[in-house]
Formats: sequence, C-alpha cells, structure tokens
Amino acid sequence: MANFAHLTGCPDRGAAQRYDFKAIWAAPGLELTARHSIPLFWLAGFDRADEVLTQWPPPNSRRTDGFPEETPEELLVLCAAGKDFSARLTRRRSAVLALLPAPTAYLYDEWCRFVWMHFPQHLLLRTEDIFSMDGFGEGAERLRDALDTLKAADAGHPIRDGGAIDCFASYTTLFAERRHGESAPDAAARWRSALAGFAYTEQGDLLWPARPQQPEIDLAAALPQAEASAPAGSAAARDQALTTLIREGRRPGDVRGRLRLAFDKLVGDVPLGADAPNKTARKIIGSGAALLATLRHAFFALLSAPMGVMLLYVGLHGSFNLLNAGLGAVLLAVGVYCGWLFVRAWRRLRAILRA
Repeated sequence: MANFAHLTGCPDRGAAQRYDFKAIWAAPGLELTARHSIPLFWLAGFDRADEVLTQWPPPNSRRTDGFPEETPEELLVLCAAGKDFSARLTRRRSAVLALLPAPTAYLYDEWCRFVWMHFPQHLLLRTEDIFSMDGFGEGAERLRDALDTLKAADAGHPIRDGGAIDCFASYTTLFAERRHGESAPDAAARWRSALAGFAYTEQGDLLWPARPQQPEIDLAAALPQAEASAPAGSAAARDQALTTLIREGRRPGDVRGRLRLAFDKLVGDVPLGADAPNKTARKIIGSGAALLATLRHAFFALLSAPMGVMLLYVGLHGSFNLLNAGLGAVLLAVGVYCGWLFVRAWRRLRAILRA
C-alpha cells in the first residue's frame, strides 16, 4: 500500500456514511495522519462493529478541475464512539504490547490519554487514500482480516496471526535496524509516528506524538544501522536514488511549510516535481528541473570565469590597477563556484535519468 491514512473526529456514524466533510471537520478532535500504513495503535481501538460503507467520491461532491466525474465506488471506513475506542484500547493493551518491544508501552499509554482528551464524540478512520493503490475491495478485505485478528485480544487471548495486522501496520520491520545515518532519538521518533500517526499545528509545529522517552532512545541506540544504500544497479537502488533526489512525499500542509518548499525549489534544493503524482511524472519533471539548473550554472560559469581572468590580466599587467584586479578576482571566484554547482547539477541530472 501507499499514500496516506487519516484519523479524525466525527459527530456520528451518519456523517461518516454520508462522508459529510463539513460535519466531520466541525466535530471535536484533531486530524492525525499516517504515511503508507494504518498505524497499529489506531487499529487497536476499532472493531468489526465500527464498519461503515460509504461511497467515494461522495455523492454530493463535484469536480472543479474540468476532468470527467468519477464513478462512485463502495468504500469501507471505520467509525467508533470515543468511549468504545478507549475501552478497547484498555482491554487490548497487554495483547497489543506483546507484539512490540517493552519501551513502546510509554507511547501506548500516552495514546490512550490523547484519545480520551481530544476525541469526545466519534473517531473516523478515512481510507480513501490508503486503499487507492490496491483497490477499495482488496483494502477492505485486508482491513477486516486485521480487525478479526485483534478480536482475540478482547477476551485476554494473545494475538496469533500478526501478519494480518502487519500488512497494514508494518510494525515488524520498525525495530529491525536504524536507517543509515539516523540517530537514536530520530529513530525512536519515527517509530512513534509509525505506531500512532502524527499531527501538526497550523504553525507547523509537531503536536503529536510527543518526544520519545529515554528507554525508547536506548532501544534505538542498541540496534544496528542499515547499509548506506541498496546494491548498485538493482531496482531498489534505482528507486532509492530517485526518491532521494526528488524528495518523494514532501507535502507540507501549513503555510510556512509551503513557502519553505517554494523557496527550496527556487534555489534548487528540491527539484521541481517533488509532489508529482507518480514515479514517471516525478522523473520527467525532476530531470527537466535538473537540466535547467545545469544550463543555468554552466552559463554563469562560462560568463564569469573568462571575464575574471581578463580583468585580472588587465589589472596586473603593466601598471597595477586595484579595481580591475579586485573585480577580476571576484568574478573568477564566482565562475569557479558556478562551475562547482554545474558539476553537482550534472551529476544529479544523470542520476535522475538513470534511476
């Protein structure tokens, strides 16, 4: 699976069935987001009784981009009352934590308190994005399998088939190793977001989850670090190179983040097309941006360096002229710097084209 899952407040099951976004956004609660999975601690609060069948796109929605209207499909979402969600978290605590290292108990207890404080009505698990790659039908089947597996925890029994849950939550690979160059606090913070989602304030500050506790950091520090890169020439290496070069998935939701991303694109720190919808589009747009950067740096290098050499020659040849010599030195330095930028841009362009 890919894309995003969202957990939001919701006034009632009727609003969930209608997918009435106006009512959903007006309900108390925050919007939590998870990337590429449905977090384990989210699933731990839901049950098959929370299933709601709706349609996507919603019947009352209309496209404004000029494209044809999509045929609505049946979509499975989950909507649970806040008190029921919290009660299940309490009942299933031991069984869920048995799947994870002991220090994750800190986050689980923080999650229980967070739900109790911020979701007084209902919680809605939105799945239209997370199911879009594999299809709504297959996504619904996997989600039901995961909920059936969690049902055993209500009676105090251990969770036997963790694979049904892991296809969503992906918790088994979290604690195998740290990423290459990743510090222990960063690894622990990444685990927290993967297990319980994340949320930001309108100012772009992280609201949830809180910083990891020291036992979580110690656990991360004890893990080995991953290798620097995938084997050269492999499909994984090509995809990793493209992801690194084009910064896949960078989609700031706040004004400050969007402005920062626009500035980074302007100065060339992030190639254009970082938020393009698929790999082919990212590759085409990213390589185009890298080509423009390469030509720009080459132009200024070829313009500045020869002019700098000529002015240095004029300033130093015959009678010494400080103005010409100084200006020539500056232009020569600018030319050398632009040449260095040209080499970097050229390497980036070649890597994107080969990825």
